[in-house]
Amino acid sequence: MGVNIPQKLRLMYMAKILYEETDDMHYLTRKQICSRLSGYGLEEPNRETFSDDIKWLSEFGIDVIGDIDKEFNKVANELARLEVLEHKKKELKLFLEIERHNGRGERKLINEFQR
Repeated sequence: MGVNIPQKLRLMYMAKILYEETDDMHYLTRKQICSRLSGYGLEEPNRETFSDDIKWLSEFGIDVIGDIDKEFNKVANELARLEVLEHKKKELKLFLEIERHNGRGERKLINEFQR
């Protein structure tokens, strides 16, 4: 089955938009790209079609970075997990220190931990 003209134009305009408006420091979201396609008189693609178009452009050799929001969320979740681990590590150190002192100076250590 052949590709119709609007589909070919959409791919070409997507490549043009990405080339002219993005670089390593500037990106566009899916919604922004779709809005620009509408500006060219093209129908906005659905999510699946948009993903397919991005894959085609990437396969053609256009450097396309994946979903920024997903990547950001992965990093944010990992940082949150590391913060929880760091907090648990501090709690464990405090517990071990209290155990080592058999309760002597417990208030001092608890106050130090709460800083």
